[in-house]
Amino acid sequence: MVELGPGEYELNLYPLSEIIPNKALKNLGAVTPELQVPVIITAVIGAHANDEKAARTLIKFLLGPAIDKALEADGMMRQG
Repeated sequence: MVELGPGEYELNLYPLSEIIPNKALKNLGAVTPELQVPVIITAVIGAHANDEKAARTLIKFLLGPAIDKALEADGMMRQG
């Protein structure tokens, strides 16, 4: 950790999903578009999955519109 001098500030950028549940953090709004980096989440099914059909069903559900309202409620959105 670096000591900050007079007039210096530390800025931390976190995903919104980490800010919302953490009461010690304050959401100051969206980062400027030039600094925004989309997060890509990938789903995989392990070679030793107990129930491959259930895993595929869950992935299909997560790719569908059913979770859009939950994403929006937390300030997130689906890309593409």
